[in-house]
Amino acid sequence: MEYSGYAVFYIQNITDIDDKIINRSKESGIPASDIARKFEKRYIEDMTKLNVTGVNLFARATDHLDEIIDQIQRLIDKGFAYESDDGVYFEIEKFEEFGKLSNRKIDELESHRELAETTKRNEQDFALWKKRDNVDEPVFHSPWGDGRPGWHIEDTAITEYYFGEQYDVHGGGLDLIFPHHEAEITQMEAVSGKSPMVRYWLHTGFLNVNGEKMSKSLHNFITIRELLEDWDADTFRFFVLSTHYRSPIDFSKDSLHQSDDEFFNSMDDDFNTPKAIAAIFKLITATKNEELAENDKIAIKAFLDDVSQILGVDFYLEETSAGSDDLFNLITDVRSDLRAAKQYELSDKIRDELINLGYEIND
Repeated sequence: MEYSGYAVFYIQNITDIDDKIINRSKESGIPASDIARKFEKRYIEDMTKLNVTGVNLFARATDHLDEIIDQIQRLIDKGFAYESDDGVYFEIEKFEEFGKLSNRKIDELESHRELAETTKRNEQDFALWKKRDNVDEPVFHSPWGDGRPGWHIEDTAITEYYFGEQYDVHGGGLDLIFPHHEAEITQMEAVSGKSPMVRYWLHTGFLNVNGEKMSKSLHNFITIRELLEDWDADTFRFFVLSTHYRSPIDFSKDSLHQSDDEFFNSMDDDFNTPKAIAAIFKLITATKNEELAENDKIAIKAFLDDVSQILGVDFYLEETSAGSDDLFNLITDVRSDLRAAKQYELSDKIRDELINLGYEIND
């Protein structure tokens, strides 16, 4: 994948062994590995349907156990980690900069989900390896006994293997900043002695449903497959792209209707997709009612092809001069749907923006 002249090698890790998978295995009687592979396959299928095609490699944790064990051993050798009766732990007091990403304190780790009856020295220390002798769950061999890796160590072992000790961009949801990403920084910088582990962090906002966080407990949960029964992928992608990636998105079925140089400058400005999309609207205005030369048509089509590849939304136009009308008609159709759904405030905002761009809108 390439963006703005930069070659991008994009990895997503697959956590294919954890407490949730093990518990589901015990409840269903299905091997944990089968459950993991089933949902990995479904995830990739769903991402493909959404035209998320930029991932170069899906890296499974269980395929990188050698790297995980090696990184844990080096942390022990450097004095940052220790073995206890029930596992191997990172000694958090040995890393003075813990919390520098989130500006939160070590003692806030006491509410972390890994706290339980353990033999670690300090309640804030987090697990690198969990010893297990329970025959009902998967275990892997290590120098410290059979067990499985902790959550945080999987990511740093995988990224060190493919990217080295330092790399450019790390993404994830806002809820992962603390403690997960803090723990990643702690592990990698402790073992490498280099800072920063990552040059740029991209944290996405939460997905809310009608103002509330999406969760199964609130019964407001919708899967991608359910979503795509009623909406096409381009509509959903346009809806997501209309909000800056760091901002929360308030999702409802009605809200899905919301969904040159200025474009690339906006994308280069902290991936400002709303501003980038506005640049496409300006292109529509600039080409409206214009007799374009053939080379202009070719240039505009090439630009929209680039936009389609970057955003994953199909802007393909058979005839460039007519294509602006096609996109304008799409926008007005969306606005009509908003009015039918009584989303008048947003409908009026779209009308005002179109009028500012030189279009005549009559209700």
